[in-house]
Amino acid sequence: MGIKRTWYIDDRVDKVLHKIKAEKNLKTMNEVFEYILFDEEFLESEDYDFKKKMNIMDKNLCIVLEMLTMQLDTQGLVPNFSYTENLSTSYNAAKQLVENAIEEQAKNKREEKFFD
Repeated sequence: MGIKRTWYIDDRVDKVLHKIKAEKNLKTMNEVFEYILFDEEFLESEDYDFKKKMNIMDKNLCIVLEMLTMQLDTQGLVPNFSYTENLSTSYNAAKQLVENAIEEQAKNKREEKFFD
C-alpha cells in the first residue's frame, strides 16, 4: 500500500515539510504544521522568514479567491464566498485589478507595435 495522505500541496513544499519533520524528529504532519505555526524557535529563525512568506501566501490566496469569484460571475454563477466581508467591494477591487492589468498589457502591445 502507499502512504495515506490527507493533504498535499506540491513536491517542493512536500520536500521542505519532510525536511523539517526529519530535522525536528516530528512524527506527523500535524506536528510539523503546529511547529511551523506556533513554535517561537521556528518563527524567529532566519532560514524561514515565516511572517513574510505567510503574508505573500495570504495575498496570493486573496487574489485567487477573488479571481475565482470574478470567473464565476462571468459564467452567470452566483459567487458565494469572498476574502473580505463585503463581496461587492472585494469583487470590484479584484475586477479593477484585472481590468488595469489588461489595459496595461494592451498599452504595452500598442507601444511595442508603434516602435517596431
